[in-house]
Amino acid sequence: MNLECQQITSKDGKKVVDFLLEDEKTCISLMSCFVKAGEIKQLPPHIKGYKILFNQEIVGIFTISDGGSVLHYFKEKYTKSDDENYENLKKLIFSILSKKNVYSIIGNLYGTRFLMKVIEGKRKPKIQINPRRKIGSISICSINITSSRKPHTKHIISSIRIEIMAKIF
Repeated sequence: MNLECQQITSKDGKKVVDFLLEDEKTCISLMSCFVKAGEIKQLPPHIKGYKILFNQEIVGIFTISDGGSVLHYFKEKYTKSDDENYENLKKLIFSILSKKNVYSIIGNLYGTRFLMKVIEGKRKPKIQINPRRKIGSISICSINITSSRKPHTKHIISSIRIEIMAKIF
């Protein structure tokens, strides 16, 4: 088994487009990152592209923008939990996506479900409501709002904790 993830370079354009043409109808948005007016082009600087290779054959492509939008296409076989490469593929992709603030995943259904499983349970939710205690008809809870972003080299994490008292009818 030789499964690897590599960043897409300008030399990969033709191979990437040929791979995406296999199921063009489900990767129109992804294809538009690589083709403009019939010409193969490089990805813009705010989008990073990755290819998944199995024995040097492309089995998946995904891009992630600086804003957190992921576009993808994977061969269905590799996104099924009964495939022998499934866990290794999850680890490879998580190593990249865990460093980004993913907010949108766009692509075919099985690939989207796969990517959601990759990041599921690995990160804290943005908003978390914790019931605290109840005093008569008033319930007190805390809300933790966490945001994280990575501007250049500094990693900023901010948390806000809000105590709310709500009357329950």
